[in-house]
Amino acid sequence: MKLRPRQRTCQLHPGMSIIEVMIATVLVAFALTGLAMLMSVNVKNSAESDYRKVAARIAQDGMEATKNLKETEDWATFIAGTNAVDNCKSNSEIRFKMTFTQSCVLTPVTGNPNAAEMKITVCWPNGTCDSTKPSIVISQTFYNY
Repeated sequence: MKLRPRQRTCQLHPGMSIIEVMIATVLVAFALTGLAMLMSVNVKNSAESDYRKVAARIAQDGMEATKNLKETEDWATFIAGTNAVDNCKSNSEIRFKMTFTQSCVLTPVTGNPNAAEMKITVCWPNGTCDSTKPSIVISQTFYNY
């Protein structure tokens, strides 16, 4: 029996090289960074949803107060709007360390002396209303019946 010298065989994948490990690490890092950014956006949107919910409740409370006032006052006093607007503005409050501010306007409907529209705007943060701040606007028309 004749012994042959041992031949080296070429292995296709003897193991992972350092380049492959680095590429895999970078890919995992990108995936984790994307996941973290997605979670951050989700938290921000959840907070914004909470703010809108509070603002909608404040606006609804103001509208309910206006409805109750309309039922207790005569039409001429109600349409003058002083009590309705004053009652509405007193409902501003601080929630989530932010000031939610109401702006209420009662205007007669053009061409109908027996109708008036109440428009309530609730804005945040920090109690100032302008076009750059988020806000909720609701309106309702009241009739003299």
